[in-house]
Amino acid sequence: MAIIRIFRNYFELHQKYLFPLILMSVIFLSFPGTPAFSQLLPGDILVVDDGVGTDDRGVIFRIDPVTGQRNILTDFGNIAQGPLGEDPSDLALSDSGLIFVIDSDGGTNAIGALYTVDPSTGNRVLISDFGNIADGPLGSLPRGVTVTNSGDVLVTDRDAGTDGYGALFKVDPVTGVRVMVSDFGNNAQGPLGRAMDIKEDNSGNIFVVVR
Repeated sequence: MAIIRIFRNYFELHQKYLFPLILMSVIFLSFPGTPAFSQLLPGDILVVDDGVGTDDRGVIFRIDPVTGQRNILTDFGNIAQGPLGEDPSDLALSDSGLIFVIDSDGGTNAIGALYTVDPSTGNRVLISDFGNIADGPLGSLPRGVTVTNSGDVLVTDRDAGTDGYGALFKVDPVTGVRVMVSDFGNNAQGPLGRAMDIKEDNSGNIFVVVR
């Protein structure tokens, strides 16, 4: 499960609420002014839950932080909203308001997929299929996603890379083409580790949680 809460003050709260060892991440995003999209406002909370919805394929909830009232923004088991999901595990928000969701068991051969979700309609589009080599190096178990300050989409995969130690991918948000940025099984690139989650601070530093 992953949660986004939208705030104007980002990094202090981000550090406080990041729980990398369970399947939850909390992301606090900053808007310099009024957001250009109507569905999500400062203070709104987005939660992705992989065990509910039609056929238990997962949903994204939008929660009012004052009343606690929630509604389903997208149901990954509802084909009317786009390609079906299997195990949505993390989500991130771009500056334009588009929601990026990583699904660990989606795509070809169930080795991962990256979707976008329209915040107004809940409609989904498959951006990158981690089981399709035409999109780039194959994944194995993508778990984390973030959108950087420059607009890049970064995805961590726990079991990709050399000896299944994990990998960091960069995905083009328009074409879905991906490249491997760092192989966590290659000690020439630094200490070994299993890449789990990823976040960026306001200075553009990228942090990858490993185990």
